[in-house]
Amino acid sequence: MQGRLVGALLEIVGAILGGVVGYFAFIWLVQQGFYGLMLPGALVGLGCGLFARRRSVVRGVTCALAGLALELFAEWKTFPFAQDESFGFMLSHFHEKAPIKIIMLLAGALLAFWLGKDAGFSARFDTSKSRGPSNRSDADGPSTV
Repeated sequence: MQGRLVGALLEIVGAILGGVVGYFAFIWLVQQGFYGLMLPGALVGLGCGLFARRRSVVRGVTCALAGLALELFAEWKTFPFAQDESFGFMLSHFHEKAPIKIIMLLAGALLAFWLGKDAGFSARFDTSKSRGPSNRSDADGPSTV
């Protein structure tokens, strides 16, 4: 039980760190004249997935939703509508933005899901699970006798 709690906390910390890095990387790209709205969401998933110990589709969906929310926030803070700068107005009129912005928003959420559902470094270096052949009698292949 304690191991799962520690694992969940590491995943949350990874997602937060990834989101912070992704948000500031997006801001930096905008200042350089580029547009990378998928970065905040993708890095939420990457940060969470790197600290995960096992695969989880639920974690992937959670990362996708968190990444989508962060991407919407980043878009709102960087490019608010001129008519009304409120977040609610931006949400209700997001479909009026350029198609590339909508594509990048969805791509970032998809990447957050894909990267967040898989287990990262800690699963690759987990020595508690045996990776050798099983104890079944056919572990060495078919018998030729």
